[in-house]
Amino acid sequence: MRTVGICAILAIPAVYFMANNDVLIRSIIAGFFQKHTDFSSFYNKITPLFNFIFHGVPQFMAAVLILILGRYRFKELYVPGKIALIALTASGLAVQAIKHLVGRGRPRVAETFTALGPTLNGDYDSFPSGHTVLAFTIAVLVTHYFPKFRVPVYIYAVLSAFHRVKTGSHFPSDVTAGAFVGLVVTNIVLHYTKDNKN
Repeated sequence: MRTVGICAILAIPAVYFMANNDVLIRSIIAGFFQKHTDFSSFYNKITPLFNFIFHGVPQFMAAVLILILGRYRFKELYVPGKIALIALTASGLAVQAIKHLVGRGRPRVAETFTALGPTLNGDYDSFPSGHTVLAFTIAVLVTHYFPKFRVPVYIYAVLSAFHRVKTGSHFPSDVTAGAFVGLVVTNIVLHYTKDNKN
């Protein structure tokens, strides 16, 4: 649980810093892509692929597939598959609860931190980023069960967060908060299921 405590302590100053620099960071990213038109064109071409692989549905489907393979073919995958489903569900529920309680406007409707409070309005569910929460949930799980893949899976998570900012779906502080939610919730799940061998 030490990791959870560390993440909780770091989350507030990190999100606060990012929130104060949301506009600056977004303008830097936009300026980079405007200046590097070839790279921007390439990124636009692969955006549909990124939209798919960073979405929650294929992530849940991968967890179900691992669970099925573990149940019927590769026994060593059964527990990771089961814990992955639990962690993804817990992270998903946590982020949806926070999103709709905070009610932060997305970049398309608000330039700065604008929060309505509890709402179900889809334009005001920006904080934190759900895609980033799930990406970091996967990163923690893969690192826990398959440490050799630590680097690529965290690159995946960071790229997911960046992509959400690049496409204008979230502010940098949204994805920062999402990363911490994913880290905290998944480590809690791993802590409370560590003795479950069934």
